[in-house]
Amino acid sequence: MAEAADGDDSYSNSTGPNVQDNSNIRIESSETARLFRSLWSNITDDNALTLYGFRRFRTTHLLNLRLLETEIDKIDHQVYQAGLSLGLPTTSADKLGLKHSKRDRHAPSPEAVLNPQLVSKLRQLLKEYDEGLVSFNQIMMMETFALADNSWQASLRSDNQNPYEMYKTRLVRVDTGLERRNDGGFCGVCGCAISVLL
Repeated sequence: MAEAADGDDSYSNSTGPNVQDNSNIRIESSETARLFRSLWSNITDDNALTLYGFRRFRTTHLLNLRLLETEIDKIDHQVYQAGLSLGLPTTSADKLGLKHSKRDRHAPSPEAVLNPQLVSKLRQLLKEYDEGLVSFNQIMMMETFALADNSWQASLRSDNQNPYEMYKTRLVRVDTGLERRNDGGFCGVCGCAISVLL
């Protein structure tokens, strides 16, 4: 009987994590189903603003780009200092202005900076940064409308925005082309209006 009891405990302990995992899956599935119920009317609505209006998260996009920019800037500084540590003469044109660049007192050597890990990290950061810039540029050129113009989207906000904040919060439309306006001045050659993308 004692051996059977020990065996039961062992079986119970071995299946414990699986029971917990299954419980988490059920909770996540329930949450997904709840979101589906609330979103279904949105993705089948007749109103174009409800169907194709999305938040652009401008400030959050900008924060992400600035954080990436800061990380890349640190590596860029290391790279430049490693290059300056070589003490090579500048070119006649010196397009980079290296002769005026400030060298750190303890500028690292290339061996101290450049390694496969740094190169891999730099490539990933630049990829995210470049793609983020291009994507954000495209998002900012999309046609926008105020959150206040769409009551369904406004009802989803949990921060109780006042009317002014709802007007200032812009959503983008993904069903239209890039917006254009003719306030970019006039061509100096033919005098035609210059169209500017918003």
